[in-house]
Amino acid sequence: MPRYNHHTAAYRVEGYGLELILDAGTGLCRLADLPGENAAELPPALILLSHYHLDHTAGLIYLSALFPRRRIIVAAPGTAVYGESAAAILNRLIAPPFFAHSLNQANPDLEVVDLAPGENHIAGLRIQCRIQTHTNPSMGIRIGNELAYITDTGCDAATVEFISGCPLLMHECWGRGEAIAASGHAHLEGVIQIARQAGVDQLLLVHINPLLTKSEINELEAAAQREFPDSAVARDLVAWPMAPGQEKLNLTPLFKSQARNPKQIQIAKIQMTETKARQKQSRNTRKKPS
Repeated sequence: MPRYNHHTAAYRVEGYGLELILDAGTGLCRLADLPGENAAELPPALILLSHYHLDHTAGLIYLSALFPRRRIIVAAPGTAVYGESAAAILNRLIAPPFFAHSLNQANPDLEVVDLAPGENHIAGLRIQCRIQTHTNPSMGIRIGNELAYITDTGCDAATVEFISGCPLLMHECWGRGEAIAASGHAHLEGVIQIARQAGVDQLLLVHINPLLTKSEINELEAAAQREFPDSAVARDLVAWPMAPGQEKLNLTPLFKSQARNPKQIQIAKIQMTETKARQKQSRNTRKKPS
């Protein structure tokens, strides 16, 4: 759920020549604060959904405002996972009376395609998917040999083989302790074991329990870094990896993959109610006499 310092799951990945988004939670609204819709020719926007729970899909209603001039492709688990196409599922999810228009009516240039288990080729990307155990099945997503995105599932030994060879792992981490496994979520100790066994270089912890306090999140990150030094908790509007003193997305160095054809990739969690600069501006405004 969104709280004072973050929205729900949405991650922007730069470096593929298109607007690539992993999941479409309420954090998708943060794209409105970033430049990118003024160019004469705009690449398509590709949104990969891990599953359909609302904390990962609520932002789909913002698409017409965020991408008024782009071709939009939404790829999501479909017939092979749920017995009906992704288009049919989204037509039920985004439709009156829950929203003013159907997803396609609001976005005439939008295309919905199924993400199937195994290898998918969408918008020039090789995307591998694996069905994961969740209250409703989710998809583990691997993009080429650059990154793997594993969320809304527990610590599964089969994940190791699926992500092997990817230098960057984005993995859910609901908190610490094996007791978390009973809730169907992943715990830090298991995530670190998966990262080590798969031989990943970097670990970005995502989908943190939203009820954790700031200090508890800092403790979670510190515990992760003691066991896996090149790791961090995904922070709202902060790119990975983050250079010291750099907080804005366009100032952060790009992640250099170890793929056969190396790309420069930048990932940022596009979720935060206010940047630190805006918070400072707000505080200064409140200090002025009325």
